[in-house]
Amino acid sequence: NNMAEAIASAIISYKKEYFGSQADVNYDKTLSSKAAESTKSKRIADNKVLKARNSNVVFKVQFAAGNKKIKLNPSNFKGLKNVSVRTRNGSFYKYAYGDTSDYAVAKKDLKEVKSKGYTAAYIIAFRDGKSISVEEAIKL
Repeated sequence: NNMAEAIASAIISYKKEYFGSQADVNYDKTLSSKAAESTKSKRIADNKVLKARNSNVVFKVQFAAGNKKIKLNPSNFKGLKNVSVRTRNGSFYKYAYGDTSDYAVAKKDLKEVKSKGYTAAYIIAFRDGKSISVEEAIKL
């Protein structure tokens, strides 16, 4: 059952990322599935080596997304300074905080982002610049 939910969630997430949406999306209002995914990632990570052995793995905290491009000034993101943006098809923007190969640091970054009011924020991972699951990144 958990496997089916994870697959369905991944498909929906991919569809939203690929096709975008007509209205701005704010991850503060996403379904609890992202929170559940984050909790699952946390439990898995607590049982694994927290620091990625592969220096090509990067963890960030995604906290917002939408069709509107926002300047990367800290004042636009409740004081968060190390904010980056990824774009999909040039019209859908995903905002993330931090940039570390250490999962423990990413968990601290997540707490900081949530303390700023982005309560549905979650950790994302990349390997060689490509998005991968947090679980996979922790295993590397």
